[in-house]
Amino acid sequence: MLLLAALLQAREAEPIGRHSQSPTGNEESFSSLQWNPAQVGLGMTISGLTGVIAQTPIGALVDRLRQKRSLKAVGFHAPVISGKL
Repeated sequence: MLLLAALLQAREAEPIGRHSQSPTGNEESFSSLQWNPAQVGLGMTISGLTGVIAQTPIGALVDRLRQKRSLKAVGFHAPVISGKL
């Protein structure tokens, strides 16, 4: 609920312009979606934290598996399958 409230509150702010200067360039790619800098920052923060949180259990899974090639095949095909959804 807090995430939704933050996104709705950030949505009310002024969207960034097409010619704005950004050090990373990420804000520019989201300007076509009319995301403002707060929304871009929140999305980048959430994705970064998700990656950090997921590393430990996924690393433990990889360490315990004997058939690492199967996991590699799943990782290879996951983007293709998710793109079809």
